[in-house]
Amino acid sequence: MSLDDLESLVRAYQTYRLALGGKWYDALQRAPRQFLDQWPRDQWMTPPPWTFTELTPSAKAFGIFLLIANEWHPGYAFLLEGTFTSLWRSLRVTPWAEDLQTVEAMAIRLGFHPRTRAQLIPLAFVRLFVQSGRRLHALTPDDLQGLEDAIAAREDRTQRSLKHYGLACQQARHVLYHLGIFDRPPVHRSQRFDPWEDRLRALPPAIRQVMTRYLSQMAPLRRPGTLTGYASTFRNWGEFLSHCASPVQTLHDITRREHIEPWMQWNTPREKERARPGPMSRVHQKNLILDLKTFFETITEWEWTEAPGRVLIYRSDLPRLDDPVPRALTEDQDRQVLAAIRAIADPLRRLGLEILRWTGLRIGELVDLPVDCVQIVAEQGAWLKVPLGKLRTERLVPLDDATVALFQEVQQHRDDGRSLPHPDTGIATAFLFVRHGKRVSREYFRDGLTLAVQQAKIQTATGEPLRVTPHVLRHTFATSLMNAGLSLPTLMKLLGHRTAEMSLRYGQVYDTTVRAAWEQAQSHVRQTYSDRLWELPVLPNLAGGSAAKDWMAQHRLKTRLAHGYCLRDIQQHACPYANICERCSAFVPLPEARPVLEQELVDTRLLLKDAELRQWDDERQRHHVTMERLEVLLADLPPPASSKRSGGRSR
Repeated sequence: MSLDDLESLVRAYQTYRLALGGKWYDALQRAPRQFLDQWPRDQWMTPPPWTFTELTPSAKAFGIFLLIANEWHPGYAFLLEGTFTSLWRSLRVTPWAEDLQTVEAMAIRLGFHPRTRAQLIPLAFVRLFVQSGRRLHALTPDDLQGLEDAIAAREDRTQRSLKHYGLACQQARHVLYHLGIFDRPPVHRSQRFDPWEDRLRALPPAIRQVMTRYLSQMAPLRRPGTLTGYASTFRNWGEFLSHCASPVQTLHDITRREHIEPWMQWNTPREKERARPGPMSRVHQKNLILDLKTFFETITEWEWTEAPGRVLIYRSDLPRLDDPVPRALTEDQDRQVLAAIRAIADPLRRLGLEILRWTGLRIGELVDLPVDCVQIVAEQGAWLKVPLGKLRTERLVPLDDATVALFQEVQQHRDDGRSLPHPDTGIATAFLFVRHGKRVSREYFRDGLTLAVQQAKIQTATGEPLRVTPHVLRHTFATSLMNAGLSLPTLMKLLGHRTAEMSLRYGQVYDTTVRAAWEQAQSHVRQTYSDRLWELPVLPNLAGGSAAKDWMAQHRLKTRLAHGYCLRDIQQHACPYANICERCSAFVPLPEARPVLEQELVDTRLLLKDAELRQWDDERQRHHVTMERLEVLLADLPPPASSKRSGGRSR
């Protein structure tokens, strides 16, 4: 380094320190020499062997000056070894000061918490600026990727987490995307794509190659989630093969007895990874078997030479699943859960859960709703256009005024930023539920609902905590509407079901129509065997002798008809249809019916006395009208031809 270059650096450094409010000390001249003695300029292109904290205060000050002057780029690994607190303050006298204000404004617009904003600039953007030497709008994804790689390398080397740095980089990607600098937003860690070869590394090479080719072939035909499920099944298969007593190298080596049947047994008692404790569910077992069965059958149809030459998995191998009744909340539980939801402090989470309850949406459909999902149709009110969901169908759901108000309130709380690419199509979409510049996740609503129910201490009838998921709200929506009389075709439209069987399941839960029909039939059955008739006191003075006791004991007189017996309970109100023909003015009896009417008159007089003693006013009035009408009818009939009488009554 020439003396002139050194003097130029010293003068620039002195000007910089004076701009920060410093004073003219001899240290302003000693600092450059101390730094250059320890780290000559010809080595500035390589990472220094020491950390920034090992420098003297004067050397540190000059080192920071070199960083902001775009003279020294020591690498992200070096920049992660120190706090560089003064570096952030020093940037305010550089052109980067305007960039930092732009970043801060966007972070505020996206609703970042003040604590997040306090880490975003010093941990991410300061290091990006001084290492790349670029202004804000010149930053590239490679710059940020270099910082993230250095963070991961330092975590591996020190075995210490730098989670706060990783989060700052993640938020920096959001800011750069919404500023229009990056073309794509960051991908959530749950959606990051690993190459199929990396996911299937447990498989033998020849089998891994076939399965990787299969996944690539199916990619245009299946949704990303379906492909991920296939890969998970193949990884499960590879784990089994690595523990299998009979190793295989190709698909032709697989046999049903040595590999397929032991694999199905291996999955039955095994604990699931990264899931709730407990054995693998039958649904998961069925999906594993079905995915592998489909793989074998498909590559056979495609006539791949690697396909096994025999059938390895049959339809009968699929476990039979249970058909449980959909879990819907009772009316009391529904009210308690709604109260717990409305007590959630986070407005976006509260509104989303309420919308789930009153629209019957799936959780995936909720997070995919665009901003313009509510449509007002003239003379038909408001409708919710549900985008393509689980069954790849669109539908319209009518909305009442209260639900429309929920959507309008969401518009007030969502973050207004750049449109985000749709996870399935990649098309830029203005989603309704956006928070901190990104789509809210399904877990955001699931966790909020679980926490709200726990805080409200809602319990089942047995005293256990009530477990409620967003899909339970969908079950409750469907069941309440069906019990209110909604037709099956209409319910199918609201839920987006393709078959009636899918919607009929909701009719199994607390179906009030079924219960009403059951109660009516059950009442008739119980009345046939009712003991209340036997408990009525016997009135021997009415007819006298054992006949009256027999009559009261068997209660046939009170229920006998011309063609059978009435099942109406004795303690119910008077039947309005009893003796309706005899009391009708249009009734004209045949002459041969005189014995029947005479016997009915005797029975009616007896029943009239019984009703008077029991103070049954309705029964007494009916019997009195019937008795008077029978007397008129008998008076108009010719005298009997014989003394033979019939033993039945007519109605």
